[in-house]
Amino acid sequence: MITRRRILQGAAGAAGAIAALGNSPLTLAAAATDRRLVVVILRGGTDGLALVPAPGDANFGQLRQRLAVQDPNADNIDLDGFFALHPKLTGLASLWREKQLAVVHAAQTGYRSRSHFDAQDLLETGHNTVSALADGWLNRALGYFAAAETRTGLAVGYGTPLILQGKTPIATWAPRRLDRPEPEFLNKLMMISARDPEISRALGEGIKTEAVNRRRLGHLESSEIAGTGAPRALADLAEAAGRLLSADTGARVAALDIDGWDTHGYQITALSYRMPILDRTLMALKAGLGAAWANTMVMVVTEFGRTAVPNGTNGTDHGTGGAMLLLGGAVRGGRVLADWPGLGKADLYEGRDLKPTMDLRAVFKGVLMAHLGVDAAYVEDTVFPASRAIRPLENLTVA
Repeated sequence: MITRRRILQGAAGAAGAIAALGNSPLTLAAAATDRRLVVVILRGGTDGLALVPAPGDANFGQLRQRLAVQDPNADNIDLDGFFALHPKLTGLASLWREKQLAVVHAAQTGYRSRSHFDAQDLLETGHNTVSALADGWLNRALGYFAAAETRTGLAVGYGTPLILQGKTPIATWAPRRLDRPEPEFLNKLMMISARDPEISRALGEGIKTEAVNRRRLGHLESSEIAGTGAPRALADLAEAAGRLLSADTGARVAALDIDGWDTHGYQITALSYRMPILDRTLMALKAGLGAAWANTMVMVVTEFGRTAVPNGTNGTDHGTGGAMLLLGGAVRGGRVLADWPGLGKADLYEGRDLKPTMDLRAVFKGVLMAHLGVDAAYVEDTVFPASRAIRPLENLTVA
C-alpha cells in the first residue's frame, strides 16, 4: 500500500538523503557567513603524546621509550625544538611551515573519569555533567544563525554526531549507497505528490539538491565504499565535505568522525596505520575546500588522551590530557599553545596521565567568537552555559 510516509521516504531516497527528510536537503540559499568551520572528532581517545610528542621534556624519552617509532628514516618531525609531530603527519608538517597549523596541548574538557561514552558526551554537549537529553554545543551555536535561510550546519557521514544534534535544522550528506532512481520513477513521484504541498516541496528541493551535489562532487557523490574505516573512504568523505562547504551557498559548518584511536595494545603498529589516514583525510579536506581554505578553521579533537607510560602490551590505557589540532587558512599557526605541566612523576595527573591545563571549551569559545563572529553573550549563555570561569582563548585567527 502506498502511503504518505512511503512517498516521503521515496522522495528522500531520490534526493540521496541519508537522514530523515526534514534534515536532509542542502538548501540552496544565501550562506549565513563566509567563514568555514569543520570539527573532526577522533573517537577512541587519541594519544596526544604520540600525535604531538614532547621530546624537549627531560622525562619524555624515558617515559615513551617503548612507544618510540622504530624507524631510523621516520623520526618525529620537529616543530619548535620542544614539540614535534608524529613522523607520518607529513601533510600537517607542510601546514606548520606555512603557519596554517597550531597545536593546543595538555588539553581536555572538565571530564576526568576516563569513560569513552561519558567523555564523548561532554566533549560534544559542552556541559559539565552527562545528560541523556542534552543537545550538541555546535548545534546550539548554529542557532545564532537561525534567521538565515540556509542550513548552516552539515553532518558528513552515515549518522549525525551528537555535537550537531539539536533543534537547529542542519543538512546531512554521505556517499550514495543505492542506485540513482530512474527519471520515470521521479516523474511518477512528482505526479503523485502534486496535490500535497509539503511532499511536493520536499521532493522538488531534494531533486534539485541532488543534481547540484552531483555537479559539485563528481565521483565522490556515489562512493561504493560502505564505511569510513578504509583510508580512501575517509579521504573521499573529507574531500566531498570540503567541496560542499566551498560552495557560495549552503552549509558553512561541518562535523566528521574518524574512529579507531583506542590503542590499548601494540600502539606503534596501530598508529603507523592510523596517522597516515588522518594526514590524508585532512589534506583531502583542504583540497576539497579549494579557495575557501583561506577562510577555514578545522578543529581536530578527541575525548581524552592516554597514559604517559605504556602498558604491558606496548599500548596505552585511557588517560586525561591530550592534544588538539587547529588548521586552516584562517588559523594563526606555527605555534604550540600549552601551559606545559611536565612529565615528571610528580607532574602527572594521578601519577599516570598528562595533566590537563587547558579546557577545550576555551578554544571552542574563542573560535566561535573570533572566527564565526558569534556574540560573546550568546556563547556564554546558550552555547556553553555554566562555564563563564573558562575564558575564551584569544588570538587564534589571522587578522
